[in-house]
Amino acid sequence: NRSPIIISYLKLRFIKHNLRSALHAALVLLPERFNDLQLFCVISRLSYAGDVRMMVGGENPEKVRNIVEPNIPHFRALYSEVITESPFLERTDYGYCQRAKCERNLRQLHKMIPKKLLFVDP
Repeated sequence: NRSPIIISYLKLRFIKHNLRSALHAALVLLPERFNDLQLFCVISRLSYAGDVRMMVGGENPEKVRNIVEPNIPHFRALYSEVITESPFLERTDYGYCQRAKCERNLRQLHKMIPKKLLFVDP
């Protein structure tokens, strides 16, 4: 049996890994400069990419924005650590700037994204 401390540690590691993967997938899809709303909308759209209702118009097309916009402070808190640790991002007055969105960095980001996400069209 594993202790509750080890289980909690493993859960936190998996959560952080998922947050990092979502961030890296979003960076491939985002322009070189973007703000919080754009970042968190792209990340959130990844969750809905496989939802048939979103694909066939059975959901409000503004659903993701309606979820993200009032919750920006919560998204910032949730993603703060992985954003700070990311070698691909810089904070700017506008929001964020990808460091050298060049082919080499895109290849590196591509390798960091779980294979299942690579075939999702947000």
